Amino acid sequence: MIGAVLVDLAFIYHTDIDTMSYIQAAAGAGYLVGSFGSFLYTKVNRQAVLIWGMFQWTVCITLMPHYGKLWLAFAATSAMTVATGAWDSSTSM
Repeated sequence: MIGAVLVDLAFIYHTDIDTMSYIQAAAGAGYLVGSFGSFLYTKVNRQAVLIWGMFQWTVCITLMPHYGKLWLAFAATSAMTVATGAWDSSTSM
């Protein structure tokens, strides 16, 4: 996902790479939460949910260097992977 830019993000957020690498764990947590929401795809319009998820990804990734606080970057990373987890698990149902 964003592993290639960890050095740059660590510089932007004034932290070390070890701390910044926890962003992958935040992404995994969001993905896990999203996988429990896969039942939504049978209840609502799948294309609308997919479009919303891709829009969410676009906004979160674009704003990643501009959040200002490290915890906010972690929260945004978790939020953006919720849609991915839901979509991924719903396609196997």
